[in-house]
Amino acid sequence: MPRSDSLKVGELTDTSYYILLSLVDANHGYMIMKTIEKMTNNQFSIGSASMYTTIKKLLDAELIILCDEVNKKKIYLATEKGIE
Repeated sequence: MPRSDSLKVGELTDTSYYILLSLVDANHGYMIMKTIEKMTNNQFSIGSASMYTTIKKLLDAELIILCDEVNKKKIYLATEKGIE
């Protein structure tokens, strides 16, 4: 039985939740990882491959947007839908 995509059924994984939470203010990838570690007192960390896979899913679900690109760093921000 294939795994369902949690975003399509309206559920967030821990990874999705923490990424959205870290994108209330605009951030790029490395800062997303560091923000998550800081907000969880190093109890939760995310690897870059997992993070970027989840970011792609969040973009597809319109929960975040790519709002800027500075010095080759993509900067993301949670949408109103993502904050809800």
